[in-house]
Amino acid sequence: MSLIKSYLKSYLTSLYRVARSLKWIITKKEQPKITIVVPYFNDDLNFFKFCLLSIKFQFYRNLEILIIDDCSKPEKVQEISKVIPKHARIISHEKNKGLSAARNTGLNHANGSYILFLDADDMLHAFILYNWIADIAFRSKPPQVIGSYGRNTALYPYQSDSMKFLKGLLYTKNRATLSFVNVAGYLPFNIHACLLDKSMLLENNFFFDETMLDGAEDWDFWYKIMRDGFLFSDSGAYAGIYRQRKKSMSRSKALLHFDESYQLIEKAFARDEDSKVFTEPWFRYQELNLKISRCIRELTVNFLQTNTVEKSLWDFVDSKYQHYVTNYLDADRYIIEGISKFHCSKKTADSTDLNLIKNIKEKIMKSA
Repeated sequence: MSLIKSYLKSYLTSLYRVARSLKWIITKKEQPKITIVVPYFNDDLNFFKFCLLSIKFQFYRNLEILIIDDCSKPEKVQEISKVIPKHARIISHEKNKGLSAARNTGLNHANGSYILFLDADDMLHAFILYNWIADIAFRSKPPQVIGSYGRNTALYPYQSDSMKFLKGLLYTKNRATLSFVNVAGYLPFNIHACLLDKSMLLENNFFFDETMLDGAEDWDFWYKIMRDGFLFSDSGAYAGIYRQRKKSMSRSKALLHFDESYQLIEKAFARDEDSKVFTEPWFRYQELNLKISRCIRELTVNFLQTNTVEKSLWDFVDSKYQHYVTNYLDADRYIIEGISKFHCSKKTADSTDLNLIKNIKEKIMKSA
């Protein structure tokens, strides 16, 4: 019974969020154009048809569809030209360049304000574009947010895709905004699970590495973006269906794929002098967070006890991390914990505490 209640609650939440997304878009009286880039190289026609159907059944309509043919066989190109939507464009490579190059071609030819990379054997849930647009375009977000992401649903060869599509109506609790620090070297999500701000990609020269031909190129792409200080917002929705195939790149080239992945993990644990924000290894920021959170709590307690600031945060933390702390650390959370500690309670901040939190923050985090 509890499982049924859980599902009903999730479906009702889904309907509420879709209605709220529609309201935002109607109120704004605009639907920013989304470009969907689908790389294609001799893929299974049936899988490709399902991919296109998942685009066709999107409730969000202001779309541009780019099929990037990576020098497929002529008969394959003929096949797909018969099934693609009339408003879709095929852009063909003269020679096979690989998945990264196909995605980069799509990025360079995109006319939309937002862009989504969708592999030819994957599928989108019907409401996801509305939810992403509502999340990334119309909600108040930090300026570092470059995209909105969703959950994946894996589809194995022995499973029915109809049941998986039903899961697309479910919602989960929103997780934290993802950054280089809290991703901790892991792959944050699959390529089709994130809508991206195209202008921010181009302005910062974020492209896929075309030398990576054995997989993990999406992991590398997310890693570069996050290491330069950009964030991904959680839409709380299921993005689409990720097909698990025996002949996929990660299975057919398992050791080569592992080698690419291994190098990416090593990068996360190393310094990166070229990074605009996160030059230190990720665990260095975990250590910093632990020290800073404790420091802010105790400085808050001391301020409430004495009504004076004997020392600021920068007496304990190197000022070279000021940009990171100011822009990426949730200092309010640790101040609230300090207030709770001072009052010996589990008290959480309410509207009456906002001025107090602001006052404490200004005093204990005064510029170095």
